[in-house]
This record gives sequence, C-alpha cells and structure tokens, in this order.
Amino acid sequence: MADTAIVICATRSWLAPACVTLLSVARNFGNSKADFYIIVDGLTSEDETEVAAFEAKHGVKFKLVNFSSKDFQHLDAHRYSVATFMRLELNHLLPNTLKRVLYLDSDILALKDLQPLLELDMKGKPLAAVPEVKLAPRRGVLTDIHRKTIGFTGNEDYFNAGVLLFDWQATLKYGLLQRAADILNSGQKFEFLDQDALNLAFRDHWLALPLKWNVEQTSAFYLGIDAALRHFNHAAKPWDWRGVMGYARYNDYYAQALKGLALERFLSKKKQGSPLLANIEFGWRAISLHQRSFLRKRYAKLL
Repeated sequence: MADTAIVICATRSWLAPACVTLLSVARNFGNSKADFYIIVDGLTSEDETEVAAFEAKHGVKFKLVNFSSKDFQHLDAHRYSVATFMRLELNHLLPNTLKRVLYLDSDILALKDLQPLLELDMKGKPLAAVPEVKLAPRRGVLTDIHRKTIGFTGNEDYFNAGVLLFDWQATLKYGLLQRAADILNSGQKFEFLDQDALNLAFRDHWLALPLKWNVEQTSAFYLGIDAALRHFNHAAKPWDWRGVMGYARYNDYYAQALKGLALERFLSKKKQGSPLLANIEFGWRAISLHQRSFLRKRYAKLL
C-alpha cells in the first residue's frame, strides 16, 4: 500500500468524468507512487464493470469504495450533488496509515506533473489549498460580505475546496474533518455547504497554494495562468459543452479517454458554443492589457 492517496468523490452520474480526472493525474504523476480512489454514492456491479473496462483501456487501476449518502439526506444540497458532502467522511473511508491525501473534484484535469505538489513542504499545516480570488464582478457572493456571514473577518483568506492536499496524520490527529462535519450539521445555513464548513474547521490551519494548482474558470479567463490542475467549476463542463472559450483541447481529452467505452454515453453533443472561441486558449486576450497587468500584480504572490 502506498502512503499517498489521490481521491475523488462522485455520484454514479459523474463516474465517467471522475475516471478521466484520475487518468489525467496518472499521466502527470512523475515518479511518485499513490493509490487512486473513487468514492461512489451507491456503487453497483455495473459501475464496477464499466470502470474495469476504462482501466483496461488506459492501463490504470482505481480502488472503488461504495458509500451511502443516507446520513446526509437531512441536508439541503442546493444546486450541488450529495458528493459534495462525501469528502467530509474521508477520515472514515481511507486508511489511517496514509501520509498525504490529495482530494480532487471530479471536474478537474491534471495538465502538469503533480510530484512537486505531493512533495510540498506544508510548513506544519494539516491542509494546503488554493485561495478564492475575487476577479469577476459576479463573484460578489465570495466577497468579504460572504466571509463575514460565516464568521470570518475581512482579512482572512477563504479557500476553494476542489483541490485539498492533506497532511493525513495531522488531519486525523486533530479531528479536523469531523469538526467540519459537526459544523455542517450545526443547523447554521451555509451558501457553499461543506466548503464553508471546511474553511471554518481549518481556519488558521492551512497553507495557501499557488493558483496554478486549482485554476478555476475566472482565473483562466482573467489571469491566463498556465494551469497544473484545471478546474471546470461552473455550469459548462467540457464533456457536456463544446465551443466554450479555450475548451477545444479539453473536449478532445474527454472524448478520447471515453471513446469506445460504455462510459462514453456521458458525453453530450447537444450543447454547442462557438468553435472559434473554443480554440482561444486564454480568455484574458479579450480583456485589456492594463486590466490583466493590474490583476496579475494584485495576485503576484499566488502566481
């Protein structure tokens, strides 16, 4: 058993992109060794057969773990799926002998070697994550107003929970995932559910990672970051939409990874955008050079 785990939590309807996420990690893993886990809500024998076919096609191996979401039925997932709560249960689902655990959302692609991330000096912190950055005006919900509603001061950073690197022994020792679960079950209303709870549980106990380790759509659009982990955390997913700005190579990645497999049925060809925009790699070309320069200086420490 390796002392590092790469973990994804998914519902059955997101099993295909979860497999592609782990494939992209396996292809960008340097000399590191790790076990690859997919935690699935309501795993079936059909799912296991389809994942086995994916593994055979690509020469990879995943550990599938069945999970029941019944303990979360009392929580309102809003626009999210129940998979968003599952990462709070990782302390009950993964071996307690691990040293590092890298959690990834299932709408992420690894584009560069992840060995530098896995070997990162975490400076004694139990968690490393990428801070949310305020770029697009419409992201106002993640301004200081939102942070104050969950008890943060205006100066405290808030991380995106799509990429979480855990010092697993420290996380278990201090019961931080259990703390996050208790916060979520406290009765307080949270706009971003377990992400808010995780931020509160790990408050002052996490290390800020450079933005390249979790490049969200707004970061790609406004900053033109050369992503190591590309996070498609908005409605238009690259296996579901074509013609979105910069999506051409990601569309092809999912199509090729799933080609000829039963899991290929998850690809949608119904939602189209502009083929021209799809080949524009970075959206910052559509904004002024002055604006891009200002934003890059503002977030220079995270680039």
